[in-house]
Amino acid sequence: MKKSLWFAAIVAIVISAGCDKNKGEDVKDGDNFIEQNTGEVNEAAQFPVSQLPVEPVSPDKVVATVNGAEILQGEVSRIVDMQLSQYGAQMPEAFVEQMRANMQSRVLEMLIAQRLMLADATEREIEVSEDELTARIDEITSTLPEGLTLDAVLADANTTIEVMRSEIGNNMKIIE
Repeated sequence: MKKSLWFAAIVAIVISAGCDKNKGEDVKDGDNFIEQNTGEVNEAAQFPVSQLPVEPVSPDKVVATVNGAEILQGEVSRIVDMQLSQYGAQMPEAFVEQMRANMQSRVLEMLIAQRLMLADATEREIEVSEDELTARIDEITSTLPEGLTLDAVLADANTTIEVMRSEIGNNMKIIE
């Protein structure tokens, strides 16, 4: 349980590092195109995200497209599940499911904003060196309680160091 909390905290810090940049702005920005896949042939609805289905969906279902890049339900669910795992048995199941429904839209909006900001960083040719990335991961690792390793936290969260490095690197580009 402690490992899950630490991983969730680390991921929340990493993900939120660049999330407030577009706060209060429309998600559609300039030439960037965002669409919600409705699952019907050749039919894509412009946002709002609040109309996302809350019933269980295949993890491979495309829930949004940002500049041609797909966001899958599995990515949204992984982040929601990680955040909800922090609360564990502290809340009734019905409340957890209500929170899950509310979090789906927020997480998707966050992922869209993140993709837009990453596209902007790429356009501006912002790069993060391996040394900078390693230093940031070392900084995060140093905050873990004694006896808890990064490998243990990652294993508990069913993710890898490569995924974490990629997410941290992308967020470092965004906040540059």
